[in-house]
Amino acid sequence: MEHCCKTQTDAYYKDYIESNYRIYLPIIMGIATKEEVEVMTAYELGLAYHLAKMKQEALKGSGGVDG
Repeated sequence: MEHCCKTQTDAYYKDYIESNYRIYLPIIMGIATKEEVEVMTAYELGLAYHLAKMKQEALKGSGGVDG
């Protein structure tokens, strides 16, 4: 029971997110929901990732995203 409630270090979470960035970025940027990402093909996920990168870059240019 203790294991499921244990919090990991910030470094653990950072590494986990960075290793799964292509999955999380479309969700973070509002391109797709978690449920949609879970059933995407590799091609669809790649497309969603690149759309999210384009949105992120556009928002950086307009001052909408820190970076």
